Amino acid sequence: MILARNTEKVLQEMGMEAEVSAVSISELSRLPLAQLILATKDVAMALGQPDSEVVALKSPLDLAELRTALGLSLS
Repeated sequence: MILARNTEKVLQEMGMEAEVSAVSISELSRLPLAQLILATKDVAMALGQPDSEVVALKSPLDLAELRTALGLSLS
């Protein structure tokens, strides 16, 4: 939930709009394909090989890391 809120905050700062959802690994397979999945490294490894782009973050609290990851992925 923290990562989702921080993602919304950073996207707003970047002037971008997106639908951001916080979901569990088990819920992910039942949802439509996402453009981008942001997750901590341990969760990203547990995802396996999803069809969406996965960005593994060291910390969901590091806004600078999140800005960099979103800038690279969405540019």
